[in-house]
Amino acid sequence: MEIAESFNKYFANIGKTTSKMFKRGNDSYTNYLDKLVINSMFMEEVDYLYMMDIVKTLKLKVSSGFDKISSKLIKETISNIIHPLTHITNRSLNTGIVHDQLKLAMTLFLPLSFRCRSTTKITTY
Repeated sequence: MEIAESFNKYFANIGKTTSKMFKRGNDSYTNYLDKLVINSMFMEEVDYLYMMDIVKTLKLKVSSGFDKISSKLIKETISNIIHPLTHITNRSLNTGIVHDQLKLAMTLFLPLSFRCRSTTKITTY
């Protein structure tokens, strides 16, 4: 727990720490932005064949992520779930709404250099 707290403290304050190294200007960030463009990103709907092609590229593994669904299970059941899966994907693309469970990611801290032997310094990661 102590290690996790150290990582959390370091990375939670990295922005504040880094910003102290730069001179603060009087400009607003809005001076650097172009005018607002609404609907500037367009996503085409996917079809069943496209979804099948994606599933075919998955490696056959029994391990799973936060959803507890393995790629093996998806590949074995795809003919039964392809229509609702495609529908859910298209709804997400059309509305821009992504379920919170799909926003989860696993973060691994890797040393910046394999030559760096100190694993006790947070700045190594």
